[in-house]
Amino acid sequence: MRALHALPLLLLAACGDDGAQQPVDAPLTLDAAIDAGLPIGCDYAERRDLTNDDVSSGSGSPEPTGLMFTTKTVICGTLEATHFDGDITVDIDAFTFSLAADADVLVRLHGTGLATPELVGVDVYGGASLNQLVGSNSVIGSHAVTAIRLTAGTYKLSAFALHSAALASAMPYRLEVVADAPATRCPELTTGGYAEMADGAASTGNDMIRLVSGTPPAQTASPGDSPEPTAFSIAGGTNHRITGSAADVAVADVYEDVDTYAFATSATTNELGVRLTWPGATTNLDYLLFEASSAEPVIRQITTATQGPELRTFAVKTGTSYWLLVGAKAGTGGLPAAYTATLCGATFTP
Repeated sequence: MRALHALPLLLLAACGDDGAQQPVDAPLTLDAAIDAGLPIGCDYAERRDLTNDDVSSGSGSPEPTGLMFTTKTVICGTLEATHFDGDITVDIDAFTFSLAADADVLVRLHGTGLATPELVGVDVYGGASLNQLVGSNSVIGSHAVTAIRLTAGTYKLSAFALHSAALASAMPYRLEVVADAPATRCPELTTGGYAEMADGAASTGNDMIRLVSGTPPAQTASPGDSPEPTAFSIAGGTNHRITGSAADVAVADVYEDVDTYAFATSATTNELGVRLTWPGATTNLDYLLFEASSAEPVIRQITTATQGPELRTFAVKTGTSYWLLVGAKAGTGGLPAAYTATLCGATFTP
């Protein structure tokens, strides 16, 4: 999967509150007529699709929804098939919304057919000029989701679709911002679960993926490598615990030690939270998620932090086998380091 944020196209989209409020009046110049009423369940509906792209066009501006987030905000729009730029941009729609107080939120993008283009997602921007990327997600399976801590202020969200050709038809979507409680939704489990057991004396038995600086991730060549068989089938509303140890291993990789754990999602689980924790404040651990037997990361939770937790929430495919790789950054201190990964399954129903 290509990372949109590595491209010169950085995008944004936002959601409006579902309370009894009305969006601000649209600008005087519109390129589409205002609907007589909002679609059911929407707090704001896209009004000027031709001019709300402030990234690739350079001359557009985000639509000011005038919405103030409280517990849930929904913006409805359409990724148009007629806006393809001849390169990779299908459509970009940007909106702004505000928060009166700091809040943990889940930002979701969903709609029929959003998995068809090569990359569909939403970027969240803050800052005085609304150009500081504070969160992002892309569609995996049925939708996209990410968890973000937002401080009071105004934010921009950009819904985008990238593809190598124009689409056959438009794709309506909904952007949702909903209140989140990550500490209770995905708390660290402290007992039970699966304990690492197949790393071997050299701490290389469960590597599976080699991550060498300057090269793409690749599966290890050793026939003796195998992922840890957790036997987890993660259902929505259930949490599972993995414990392991990151060893001090001298290897020519981005990570000194990598530990890989196999698990699967149930037939209804389409979201997953992973909370990685470890003691102390001198060790830098990261995690990556792969579909089983693939070296192309689905999710990368990579930071410079030397103190946990590292928590991320993302969409996953239902009924699919995955590998979770936990890595100790090369040169990090405090190794060997014990760690706990808590996997939290969820089912989102639009």
